[in-house]
Amino acid sequence: MMDFAVLSWRWDGDLKTRGSKNIASAIYQAKRMGVRYLFLDLVSIDQSLSGEALIQQVVEFSSLYSTIPVIAAYDMEGEEFEDTMYRPWIFNEARLYRYNPTKMVYVGHSNQGTKHDPGSSPFGGEPILGVDIWRYEFGKTLGHVWTGSFIETIIGVLCDKIGMSDVSDLKFIIPPYARVFTTAYRKMSRNDYLLTAAILCRVHAPPRGKLNWDAGAMDYGRYSFKEVNSEGSSSSWTWYGIFLDGTRIGLWKHKYNEWLDYDWYLFDVLPDAERLIFNALGLSDSDWGEFIAQVEARRHCLVIDREDKVPVPKVEIVAVTLP
Repeated sequence: MMDFAVLSWRWDGDLKTRGSKNIASAIYQAKRMGVRYLFLDLVSIDQSLSGEALIQQVVEFSSLYSTIPVIAAYDMEGEEFEDTMYRPWIFNEARLYRYNPTKMVYVGHSNQGTKHDPGSSPFGGEPILGVDIWRYEFGKTLGHVWTGSFIETIIGVLCDKIGMSDVSDLKFIIPPYARVFTTAYRKMSRNDYLLTAAILCRVHAPPRGKLNWDAGAMDYGRYSFKEVNSEGSSSSWTWYGIFLDGTRIGLWKHKYNEWLDYDWYLFDVLPDAERLIFNALGLSDSDWGEFIAQVEARRHCLVIDREDKVPVPKVEIVAVTLP
């Protein structure tokens, strides 16, 4: 019997009227597991708090995902399951329970996360979750999340492909960047702010592979994308400099794959990208010094250890039928 578990869930209803099938599924599974107390962020975090106090509460609650058993429920009718798991809050929680020493259980009610696919491994070799788990939609997507970075989800939000109710919440999701994200949100347009967040994350963590969406096609106030020389690259790639207030800060690459009929994008930043952003936001030298002192915290937040360093937690996938 497990006394405690924490819920990672997708908002899928109105709690005052028809309720949430994901919460109902999680409670059903918790009872089956003998769980007496199921922690739910909606009621376990004081929603009246703001600023640093709220950030601290969110950080403390988030630690549960890597310490006690997790029940996850993300089914959402009418939305692609991978898009749901790449929503920034869910994406972050899934990364946190990568370090869970106990177990996590995915419970699905509409054959989304529990959908079984007998096809080949999506990981190009030995699957990270074992031969059985990755055959399910949840296991396959979880493996992608664990080998990816926040860049994929932030670029997805930027390009309006991934849902996020309030983009300012990134300061809660990636706490070591709270101050700079807060300042960028206040001083920049939505798209400028999100691209700034992606650039900062790119300094320490490259994306899992090629990106699916073209950030260069979005409208910006202070950023611009300008085609630059190939710099020795293959002619099949088109290179664009990313400029902030006229100063080059990164590199965006595009290639069209005729065989797959697919556009690929790659993303790099310059070594001084962080400092250029701080200068552009008008942050002080003391802010910069505090930011530099947190470099290890940022790396720990952005980069997931591989299986040879930290064992993969036990993962279980359960389908339920609700009354």
